[in-house]
Amino acid sequence: MRQQMLTANLDVEATMPLVQVCQHAHDNRPAQCLLLWFETSKTLNKRSAEDALVDAVALCKSFNGQVAALQQCVKQSAPHLRIGTGSELGVFQLCQFVGDGSNLPALVECASKLGRKHISPSIIVQVCAGASGAVKPHICFLEAQQKLRWMGQNAQIALCVGATGQGTIVPTNCALEMKNTARKLQFFTVPTAEFGGFVANLCRGATNVTAVIECVKLVPVRAFTASQVLRLCAASTMPAQVSEEKYSIALYPTSCASQALLIFQRLKSHSNGLDLSASAAAVHLCEQTTSDAPSKCLADTQQDRALSAKLRVQLCQRATTDSPLLCLRSLRKFVNAQRLDIYDAVLACRQTESLGPAGCVMELLKVSISVVGKVAARLCQAANNSEPARCFMASPAFYDDELKVLLCSQAESSAPASCVKSVITRFRNQPAIKVSLCQGATSAAPADCAVEAPLAMDETDVVELCRAAVSTAPAKCAQEIPASLRVPWHQVAHVCANATSTTPGRCLAHHVYRSRSLLHALDRKQLVLECRFAVARPAALGIAKASYNCPELRPMCPIQLELNVLDQYDDPMVESYNGIDVVYIRAAFTGSYDPEHEYIRRSQPVLQGPSYATIINGSAVFSNLLFTGAGEFMLTFRAGEHVTEEVARVLVHPDLAAEALQSRCDKLFTRFQCRATSPPHLRRDNNRNKLQKLLLPLKFQLNAISCADYWADNIGGLIFSGFSPPSHVLYTLPRPLYELFINMDVPHAEMSAYTLLGLKDGETSRTAIRRAYHQRSLEWHPDKWHALAATLPPIWQQELDGAYALITQAYDQLVKAPVKPQTST
Repeated sequence: MRQQMLTANLDVEATMPLVQVCQHAHDNRPAQCLLLWFETSKTLNKRSAEDALVDAVALCKSFNGQVAALQQCVKQSAPHLRIGTGSELGVFQLCQFVGDGSNLPALVECASKLGRKHISPSIIVQVCAGASGAVKPHICFLEAQQKLRWMGQNAQIALCVGATGQGTIVPTNCALEMKNTARKLQFFTVPTAEFGGFVANLCRGATNVTAVIECVKLVPVRAFTASQVLRLCAASTMPAQVSEEKYSIALYPTSCASQALLIFQRLKSHSNGLDLSASAAAVHLCEQTTSDAPSKCLADTQQDRALSAKLRVQLCQRATTDSPLLCLRSLRKFVNAQRLDIYDAVLACRQTESLGPAGCVMELLKVSISVVGKVAARLCQAANNSEPARCFMASPAFYDDELKVLLCSQAESSAPASCVKSVITRFRNQPAIKVSLCQGATSAAPADCAVEAPLAMDETDVVELCRAAVSTAPAKCAQEIPASLRVPWHQVAHVCANATSTTPGRCLAHHVYRSRSLLHALDRKQLVLECRFAVARPAALGIAKASYNCPELRPMCPIQLELNVLDQYDDPMVESYNGIDVVYIRAAFTGSYDPEHEYIRRSQPVLQGPSYATIINGSAVFSNLLFTGAGEFMLTFRAGEHVTEEVARVLVHPDLAAEALQSRCDKLFTRFQCRATSPPHLRRDNNRNKLQKLLLPLKFQLNAISCADYWADNIGGLIFSGFSPPSHVLYTLPRPLYELFINMDVPHAEMSAYTLLGLKDGETSRTAIRRAYHQRSLEWHPDKWHALAATLPPIWQQELDGAYALITQAYDQLVKAPVKPQTST
């Protein structure tokens, strides 16, 4: 169907190429590429178009980049390559490397720079193929064109492949320096095409000219061939970014090979069976080494007549210490006792950095007389200790040696053997599958994982899922994907392998569910990559439970709220997440419960209790929350950026008994009389030690006793102090509190801005406003009331704390209010 759509408006001659590019295609990108070629090649004559079509089909058939990037590349680079007829194909050859478009600017820049120098399109394509943000081969190539005219163009291109950053001209400088020192090399005539190719291969990718040149100078005259010199000294074989000060590390291969060559020449009579020339063996021994350990190892084996030259090379190749030789010496007694062949001993000890292989072989051969040396060598090669041997002995007896070696090679404990013994129910009579599952295991977790894996999974998928598992998390991850979704099990295994939580599986299931509800197709390959490395993050909050021990929610009734933190897949967040670990709560009073039940209150009802709760196992619990009054509240829960807030409306019912008590006790409080009347001080005295005596008629004594707790919670400091004959009881109250109660100027929210500052309504004089603000702010400053407020009930503490804020707000309101223009008469 796709092909019919693409070919519907094309000439019949174009149909066959489209069929060719679409054969075995996974999507329509090859066809889109070819259609773009047809559009681009319209300017060609028929003969040229036919000649280029075969190449265009081959290019488009393998094109797997982004079509939009290809279109932009063709559009932007074409002007730089139109030097001659037929350059359209060169444009496509260049743009096949555009990929997802990230390197498009680099490709266009490279083509532009070379096009200005009238470089042919075919050369531009070769030079710019690997251009990217960091790789600038055109800079190197243009430098080579000027300074390396003795070098062929193909050699110049090869020299500049991969030239990066500030080192783009280092390969060119290396080639220049190499030409100056070439006379010391007797195997080249300078300059020749062969020499140019040698220099290009030697200096390609160079970041340090000194290292390359000094390496070549160190080569003994006529000792090595050109190809061998490249294996020792080519910049591409040296450690990356060798500094000028520490370039000597790059000289080890040459010095090692030179010493090894002398040794091989002395051992010429013992070199039969080497299958290599002395120089080739020396290079094979020492290439890419970072020390002289291989040549020292070789020198130390000269007295060992049992070792052939070939075995010496095998033993010492890539040695970093003397451990291979010490390992072999440790196994000598088993070789002499014919329990171990010398070839197997070398196999076990080559390239080791410790005596672990020797200990492993000795452990195995001491415990078992039936194990042959070849098996011991294969098992213990590269071992760090004797654990592979112990694993081998702990393996099921009916396993053959081949399976045991496969299971226990490089084991760090006997865990692989324990693992295969634990897989009882899943893979009956399938030891090879069990070995594939358990090799490299550090515990029995792979077996446990396999047992819990979905039953519909076949053996291959279970092995991919659970191999190297450290828990049953991969299996639990796979269980999150219902079989009803019909996701191929091999994709499930690929997503959940090495999972440490269920998140990858939940990610996959979430996207499949969502795609079905939205009726759109999924890019399974991209989805697998996304979900394999998915990490759960908080995305939303949800109230799970609210509980309280009251018939209905009333003021001062403790309430507990539990919230679930949901991740991006709408599941409770049970994983730890760095960055968000608490949930915050904010309460706003939105209105009274019922005007009929609204009773006098000194301040607006609020929510008391913790303002945040820690997230533990995906939940946040707020305990001992208290609403101070009845009414409607709006609770808002938040947990940081990118997390959807949760909002809840809470209705707090009035406490009728508390209302009645408040009404009765407030009325009774008005019955108190001052024992010694005195006018209130113009300046308040906040000394709590000064007491005001109050008298209450004796007939109200019983009622006063029932109000004692209420007064303690809402007034504070009111204390029964005895009887005052003939008909009163005596109470005392700190003088500052008394003045608070008898003065009606205590700031509260219902006051106007003018009343709060003690101004007449409509006052507009800025001077008067500032003077009033200064006086009132000094009177109600928190520092002045701090000592008293600390001893008051919470309700008065809140009122005193808010008084200063109300005065400040009133001042701001009046100062910012527009001044009414005065009319003159």
